[in-house]
Amino acid sequence: MTFADADRLARLPNLVVSREGYNGYAAWFWLEPNLRDPILAKLEVRQAIAHAINREVLVATVWGGYAVPATGPESSLVKAFYTPDTQQSVRPETRRSAA
Repeated sequence: MTFADADRLARLPNLVVSREGYNGYAAWFWLEPNLRDPILAKLEVRQAIAHAINREVLVATVWGGYAVPATGPESSLVKAFYTPDTQQSVRPETRRSAA
């Protein structure tokens, strides 16, 4: 089922569309640059790419609003290793401003 299908079905009066159930099997997607490439080997270039990606727009357009951007190395769904108090921002400027 596509996200557009989920939205269409959610408008039916006798049907409930829920995100619950398979949350623990959340898909993880990441960029893994080829560090042998002389340009991508530069930390500043990789940081620039990371900052250029608008994760909120990806959630809205690619995932139809059915995703949650990561805030650290562990999924917020893994309660044994994640709490909002200990989350680590993946964006350095956010970490600095919170300090």
